[in-house]
Amino acid sequence: DGQSVAVQAVRMDCLEHADICEAQHIKAWPALRLYLRSTSDQPRYAQYDGREGAQDLLAWVREQIASKHLHTGLTYHHMFREGCRISGEVEVVRVPGKLHIDAQHSVRATANPRLVNVSHTVHHLSFGFPIPWQELQRLPDDYRIHNNPLDGKTFTTQRFHEAPRHYIQVVSTMFKPLGNLRSYQMTAQSSVHRMSSSQLPQASFAYELSPIEVVVYFESKSWYEFFTALLALFGGTLMAAQLSARL
Repeated sequence: DGQSVAVQAVRMDCLEHADICEAQHIKAWPALRLYLRSTSDQPRYAQYDGREGAQDLLAWVREQIASKHLHTGLTYHHMFREGCRISGEVEVVRVPGKLHIDAQHSVRATANPRLVNVSHTVHHLSFGFPIPWQELQRLPDDYRIHNNPLDGKTFTTQRFHEAPRHYIQVVSTMFKPLGNLRSYQMTAQSSVHRMSSSQLPQASFAYELSPIEVVVYFESKSWYEFFTALLALFGGTLMAAQLSARL
């Protein structure tokens, strides 16, 4: 499916490890097998019966991997149709920090890192006290979209051992003409991070709150200021036209 796959080679002496070779039903050696990922107790493998040679062996490995589609359809696997809905509030201080969402081992069960998928949809994420919808509509468009820029967005991983990461910059902004309405303006960047095979994937929200606050004032020009500026523009245009005619 166009994705790179790591293949690890392991050499085992069946005279020294006779019990393992017997459990794997290896009746003669040398024997070359390609073991595939499996969630069952029975191992899945393909055995090489071709000619001895690096090129023939490499071609066989590529053919086996291509036919298995290890990553295709991961997003739509039946076990990923279910998920959790998380809501809550977290008190933070004005220093850089991170919010992690992940699956943890329990007393009775151990999570399989290969099958932990932390793809998610952000329904709402903001800083500060919630702003009523009516008050939010009063903000200028350029500011309103930065109050919660991640809302309604979906972040999906396409492969095993991957997790979305978000990097958020937060600036406290006060709007004086709106009754000192305070909005925590956010800019966010997101990416997918590759995890090691032994780590449990976790969705990460790294945030940094600016130590300064921005105060916004709205100023509007009166009609005579606009009329004066219009006359100045007209006069400048007329002067330029006269100079051009003299040349």
